[in-house]
This record gives sequence, C-alpha cells and structure tokens, in this order.
Amino acid sequence: GYNSGFNLIEISACSFKHNMGKNEGGAMCINFFHTSIITDCNFQANHGNEGGAARIYTHIVNLINSSFTTNWCDKRGGAIITTPSFPKESKDGMTIQDCIFMNNTSHQDGGGIHIGHFNELYIVGTLFEFNIAIKSGGAVYHAPGQETTDRYQGKYRVVKVVLGQGNIFIHNTAHEQGINLFSWILHICLFLSGAFLRNSLLPSQLKWGFLVHTYKWIILLRQNSIILSISP
Repeated sequence: GYNSGFNLIEISACSFKHNMGKNEGGAMCINFFHTSIITDCNFQANHGNEGGAARIYTHIVNLINSSFTTNWCDKRGGAIITTPSFPKESKDGMTIQDCIFMNNTSHQDGGGIHIGHFNELYIVGTLFEFNIAIKSGGAVYHAPGQETTDRYQGKYRVVKVVLGQGNIFIHNTAHEQGINLFSWILHICLFLSGAFLRNSLLPSQLKWGFLVHTYKWIILLRQNSIILSISP
C-alpha cells in the first residue's frame, strides 16, 4: 500500500493478481496523494474488505486503459472504492477512460466501482459487463457531494457526471437499485454519443431504478444512445 502526503503517484504497465487485503484494497491502498494516475494496468482476482482491487484516496483520480476483472469485496466497490483526500477541494474529479470492468462483485454497493464525493466524474470508452452488487449500483455506485456540511467541514456539491462516447453497460446486476448506475443527488447526468446499456434482469426484481437510478437528476440522451432492457 501507498500512504503519503506527496502530490502525484503514477502506476503504469503493472499487473496485480490474486492479492488479498484484510482492510481496504485487495492489491493496493493509495492514501493522501493529490493526484493518482493508473495507466495500462491489469487487476485480476484480487479480494479486499472494501475495494476488491484498490482503495484510492486522492483529489484527482485518472484510470486509463486498464482492466479490472474478477475482483470482489466484502463491502463496497467490487474492483475499486475511491473518495477524495482530506481536506476537501473544490476541483476534485475522477476520469475513467478506455477501461474494462468485468465480473467484479460487491457484497454491498458498487459491483464494478464505488465512487464517493467527487465534484466531477467522467467515464469515456469503458466497458462494464457482468458486474454484480448485492445492494445498489451493479456497475457504478456514485455517492457525489451533497449540499451539506459534513466531516470535511464545509459545503460541497456535485457539479456534473458525464458518461461520454463509447461506454457499454451490459449484463450488470443489482438487487436493490440501479443495475448500471446508482447516484445520489446529482445535478447533471449526461449520456453522450453512443452510450449503450443493456441488461437481463427484469424491472420487477428491483425496488427502484431499472437501468439508472438517481435523485434530483437531469438525464440527456444524445447521438445514438441506446438503452435496452430485456428479460432473460
């Protein structure tokens, strides 16, 4: 695990397989850096209490061209759980670009990834397939900043969530809310340019939000976005 007060950590062209963490992050736990960049990495068959493959605790998180397969956790974040560092900043943000999240499992929320309290979230060109959450957010559980005062000692709110070009959400499962995406109190949720969502779990098997479940949301579908819901 990495635990530091430095500004930047970069991890590239590495493989993390069959690791186990008793607490946070099966393969790695990154704490208190300002920015973390993970590029061209492979996380496979790792197990952690929270964050099957990784726990990332930085202001800026960039995941690029990396794969997360068959990871699992006992609580939140089948592959990854991530939140901004302390103290909270106004420009916290996370980007997931050209990644694969496949066959990851969370015994609570966020089968693929559990994301907390970032002001901006961008997901582009990423595949989420066969991820499972026993509770909510089969592919992605997003718990953005709410307009409240909390342990960060200040007010914060989510700015935007952008699901960009080339994302595919297919055959993800959640037993409570949001097969693909579960999000609390977000202001803008964009499906842009060819977002494709398809699942095989019947709507009657969920409490709320078949494909996407949000509160106080705006959803814009643009440029050949496709949403398909089919029975098994």
